[in-house]
Amino acid sequence: MIIVPASFTKLIREVGKLADKLVEWRFRFLLVISGSDPLKLSILAARAVNYYIKKYRSRSGRSEVKGLYVYHDEFPDAVKLKDVFEKKTSTDNLVEFEYAVYEKSEKYLGTTVQVLVMDLTKDLKPNDVGRLVGIVEGGGLIVFLTPPWNSWDTFKTIFKETLTVPQFPEPRHVFITWFKRKLLEHEGIAIYDADNNRVIKKPSLKRSAPVSRQTVEIPKERFFPKEVYELALTRDQVNVIKIIESFYEKPKKGAKKVFVLTADRGRGKSCAIGIGIVGFIHCLKKIKPRVRVLVTSPEPSNVQSLMMLASRTLEKLGFKYEVVKREGYTVELRGLGFSIEYWEPVTIPKLKGDLVVVDEAAGIHVPLLYKILESHNRLIFSTTIHGYEGSGRGFSVRFLKRLKSMENVTLYQYEMEEPIRYSLNDPVEEWQFKTLLLDAEPDDLDEKDLEDVEFKRLIYVKYDPQELFNKEDELRRLFGIYVLAHYRNEPDDLGMLADAPHHFIRAVKTSTGKI
Repeated sequence: MIIVPASFTKLIREVGKLADKLVEWRFRFLLVISGSDPLKLSILAARAVNYYIKKYRSRSGRSEVKGLYVYHDEFPDAVKLKDVFEKKTSTDNLVEFEYAVYEKSEKYLGTTVQVLVMDLTKDLKPNDVGRLVGIVEGGGLIVFLTPPWNSWDTFKTIFKETLTVPQFPEPRHVFITWFKRKLLEHEGIAIYDADNNRVIKKPSLKRSAPVSRQTVEIPKERFFPKEVYELALTRDQVNVIKIIESFYEKPKKGAKKVFVLTADRGRGKSCAIGIGIVGFIHCLKKIKPRVRVLVTSPEPSNVQSLMMLASRTLEKLGFKYEVVKREGYTVELRGLGFSIEYWEPVTIPKLKGDLVVVDEAAGIHVPLLYKILESHNRLIFSTTIHGYEGSGRGFSVRFLKRLKSMENVTLYQYEMEEPIRYSLNDPVEEWQFKTLLLDAEPDDLDEKDLEDVEFKRLIYVKYDPQELFNKEDELRRLFGIYVLAHYRNEPDDLGMLADAPHHFIRAVKTSTGKI
């Protein structure tokens, strides 16, 4: 029988003391439990979740709490860990847990939970962290279950194995060391070593209260019905819906209306577009017998939030409609005289629609974006600035430059800032951004640097990955170039840069040291 150590009980009580602030300020908390015994890990994780959620429920006044537990079901000890955790948490029945394998985790994008447990004992795939951490609501708890803390760095994870090739059979062990360092550096995180019954990092929350959320006000002068705006959760979403109103009036012959919407992950941009396009349909149907909205993105999974909020808005306005699904994803909403249809990007230029929405546009080749632009006259392009779907920075630099130079285009631009699920200053989001380099930016080159490039006064640098990951500023600047240059980058690329044995890091620097 495993007895919960006094040191762990003390730790979770300290986390519990932060519950008031976490709930009030809408901050998340991350608890890392490391160890070699699956049974002990599951018991400690269940104890932490049950204790914290009791505090959470009393502070938030919520009785319904949802959780997601993600694991690798191909390993017997991972299944055992999950089964024991499920048994221990179902006794108290404080959280309604869903259990999923990592391969299916994409379908949870756009959903909201109060508890997330990630079993990292078999793998640490950067994309999984990028994808899942964002679904947890402010005041919620995230639990990472990891291998023993001191030997985790050199664990042969599934992700590391995928990076090897016959000529280079051994991966490097750089990324997990980096990941651990960032866990130690950031607040809003506690770490416990279950093998040695010791606290590695105590919980702390030193930052001040976040700026209070802006009040959501429905515009007095509006074209869309009030019910459409009532679905907006933030001022940003209201502003996006208001811009979409401008698309009701058809552009003159040869002219185009284009809206470029950018946001970090979790700002509700797809949801705002989903609400707005139903407002567009509602108004256009009064003068047009059939309204067709075409939606595209790199994958159908990218538009599920959009479809979900479009469905909700259709219901609120009293529309009757059918849902068409393909492989579990909603690909069409259709009713009498209207449709919202998902198509692959390459198909869009061949179709005719009243409005085209390109979601996660940074994940689509720029030449194809130009074809989509040429084929229609009312278009919305949205993209994530810092996220695993592709960087909006490269997209903005290349695509926006072209849009701004087109005389026949009326261009609307908006950047959403306020997160939907948690506060703007959330410590876990800050950790996630810094760890996965989601906010990496390249150096700004001045005239002297450009002169160095022109006259080839450059220094060729061969980087040792271990050394580079110890120079965070330099790593950020180098990765910023990669993000800008690559049309569809993702956090896994950072893991590959760190641990793929057949990848070599090279750069050139100007005389001022800029990369």
